[in-house]
Amino acid sequence: MSEKKHALLSASGSARWLRCTASAEAEKNFPPEKESTYAAEGTVAHALAEAKLYADILGRDESDTIAELKGDPYYDSDMDRYTTGYAEYVAELLAEAKEEDPMAQLLPENRVDFSRYVPSGFGTADALILSNKRITVIDLKYGRGVPVSAKGNSQLALYALGAYDAYSFLYAPPMARLVIYQPRIDHIEYGDIPLQTLIDWGTEYVAPRAKAAIEGSGKFDPGDHCRWCRARIRCRARAEKLKAIAKKDFCEPALLSDAEMLEVLTLSDTLSKWAADVYGWAQAQAEKGKKIKGYKLVAGMRKRKIADEDGLITALRRHKLKLDDIAPRKLATIGELEKLIGKEKFKDWAADYIELPDARPILVPESDKREEIIVDLKNDF
Repeated sequence: MSEKKHALLSASGSARWLRCTASAEAEKNFPPEKESTYAAEGTVAHALAEAKLYADILGRDESDTIAELKGDPYYDSDMDRYTTGYAEYVAELLAEAKEEDPMAQLLPENRVDFSRYVPSGFGTADALILSNKRITVIDLKYGRGVPVSAKGNSQLALYALGAYDAYSFLYAPPMARLVIYQPRIDHIEYGDIPLQTLIDWGTEYVAPRAKAAIEGSGKFDPGDHCRWCRARIRCRARAEKLKAIAKKDFCEPALLSDAEMLEVLTLSDTLSKWAADVYGWAQAQAEKGKKIKGYKLVAGMRKRKIADEDGLITALRRHKLKLDDIAPRKLATIGELEKLIGKEKFKDWAADYIELPDARPILVPESDKREEIIVDLKNDF
């Protein structure tokens, strides 16, 4: 079952409501946001991945389902390759589990109930591998954005607790393994945690915060997690925090203390996104007829575009214009060529013609996975 039909406190939103316990109540006043094309693409990828787990590992006939999914507009050869890689990875984990415990089993797209800790809490784990050695929760992330960490991942931790509650009569594992499989950015990460540690976390941390959130007695705590909150645009707590940071924009950066500079750096990305959110909301309200004091709707900039390229080319060719002058050909991008030829073949065939220029270093938070560059001040002088 999709978490679109979940209770108020979902596992997928737990990183937000566990921090900001008032957000769940605040979100009630805002309708669900429209599904993005990225989410729709991810839905198809997950359905295809599930079918492949059943077909390739559990031997169930999924030919009709797979054929139907391959006809979906979001399906492409990359999705086929990525989901096959996912199925092969899950098969490897299952084989390892069976070596440790012959009774190990795989449960694809398994609904788990963690209501012992979160009122009416449930969700769907992409894949569970159960054994007397460990509970393994595998989450397929089809996004190509930032890497998702498995360590400290509250969504997967809640799934592990739900899986243990459901299957503890069959298995008594001492450990849980939380796995993120994010193929489009070649990111696979897992973290092991003692099951008792998870149970203590659920009892001592999750349960009281979930109770406060569900009863409407929680407190606002704005942060990075706000980006997924439907109430983020109208949230006063978030606005006050960001407005305080915005005031520092009028100071010379060199006059800020290290602590103030760190505060601005930490929230700069959030601040710009917040401003864009507020502008987008105001624009939408104005287009519905609501007057925004101090602002007005005006005609946007109109830009000409060619509606029929083939027709225009034919018309211009009648006047003896050369094709290369009016429609010059160009080499496809590296990504397009890799998709056409295949990454390995392209790497072999094109190695002598591809270069990777130096890039200027960029400043990122320490939580970023990339390796740090150590600047040698002696050489600089």
